[in-house]
Amino acid sequence: MFKGTYEVESVEKRDEFYEALGTGKPETMQKVTELSQTGMEITWTHPQGPINWTNKITIGKECELTTRRGLIFKAIPAYMMGTLIVQCPAFLFTAQIVEGKLIETYTVPGEKGVTMKKVSIQI
Repeated sequence: MFKGTYEVESVEKRDEFYEALGTGKPETMQKVTELSQTGMEITWTHPQGPINWTNKITIGKECELTTRRGLIFKAIPAYMMGTLIVQCPAFLFTAQIVEGKLIETYTVPGEKGVTMKKVSIQI
């Protein structure tokens, strides 16, 4: 179940991920993630000072989602063996809760492919 508030503990290959995307690394990274789940609906929020960046996901149904950079796209999120899977326009996103930690991966495919891994602890 995706619920709780999590704070980033570690990030692997962040620079390489943004280099592979070709977008340049953001100056800041979301340090806190708030999750809530009711049935197949997940609300994913990154509080950023006075502004919250929120996506509402319904597993198995087409959803309109927004990236951190404001790109709006449609995807059909899947849930397999405890893992949330979302195909974003430029990368594959996965998330799961393992031993109380939120584990997120962001994978850019292809020749320059790289996976950024973000681990957050529940606070």
